[in-house]
Amino acid sequence: MALCRVIHLTLHKILKYGAIIHCTAEFVGHITVCHGSSMEPTIKGGDVVIVEKISINFQNIERGDVVLCRSPVDPRTLVMKRVTLIEGDVLDKTSTSPFLAKVPTGHVWLEGDNTEQSKDSNDYGPVPYGLLQGKVLLKVFPINRFGLLKDKCLD
Repeated sequence: MALCRVIHLTLHKILKYGAIIHCTAEFVGHITVCHGSSMEPTIKGGDVVIVEKISINFQNIERGDVVLCRSPVDPRTLVMKRVTLIEGDVLDKTSTSPFLAKVPTGHVWLEGDNTEQSKDSNDYGPVPYGLLQGKVLLKVFPINRFGLLKDKCLD
């Protein structure tokens, strides 16, 4: 009888804290490990960053923000890119992009900092806000690269 009560209390705590962790990760933010080279030197493969989701929910995205986004090409993949244009902005006339001259309402233009290694809006066009998953705020690992992601390059 006492063992059943202990198991019940343990399961209750696991479920309660699991729900708190899930809701925090889903609606507030989470930690993620980065892969790939498209955002170098700002973010390198293996860097650990904190992604917040509140800004995305209120569509509070600005030029220069680094965002986590569901890939428009492969929805099973998440990509990390910099917002270079927001809705209503006009593409640079020297751009070689085959896409619209103006970023449509409800969309952003995403590019990797490492243009040579980045598959981005220059390849797939404007990205709807609905695909944005969060804004990258802080690099936490490695420690020598710890800092806010404000500038184009933190090195």
